[in-house]
Amino acid sequence: MNKNQNYKTFLDVGCNIGTAVEAARLEGMEGCGVEIDYESIQMAKSYFPENEFEVISVQDFSKTGRKFDVIYSTEVVEHLNDPHGFFEAVSELLSPQGVFYLTTPDGGHFMTPKKEKIMQWPEMKLPEHISIFTKKSLLHLLNKHGFNKHRFVLNMKSGIKCISRKTA
Repeated sequence: MNKNQNYKTFLDVGCNIGTAVEAARLEGMEGCGVEIDYESIQMAKSYFPENEFEVISVQDFSKTGRKFDVIYSTEVVEHLNDPHGFFEAVSELLSPQGVFYLTTPDGGHFMTPKKEKIMQWPEMKLPEHISIFTKKSLLHLLNKHGFNKHRFVLNMKSGIKCISRKTA
């Protein structure tokens, strides 16, 4: 990834109370957060009024035609009924030279229990977590939706940290 890129716009998908959006603003970016939980957005607006926050799904937000240089989404995709719709929306929202940072529990991590003990895994939070990804399954979704340059960040905990780009 190009560390010298001058990123100007930041979107947090699943922003909760807006702390990452505020951090981006403090780094000089125009920050925006989307979240489906009304109360979280009300708190975000209260705590960080300099930023933009909306109660909306990423799929609906992608219809605005806006573009963002950095899209950040941590511990969101595993909660969704439609991961394809999520990745399609993020792809639409990402600027041509943008970066997408995603985290999710890693069903294929060496610390993840095997099948017979999977229900004891702390990351298996039923009924909230309805999709569990491995690096391979995540790469499949990213590639299918136009992301073709990826870097996985080493994680000793059983989670995936992925930085992706779309390249022409």
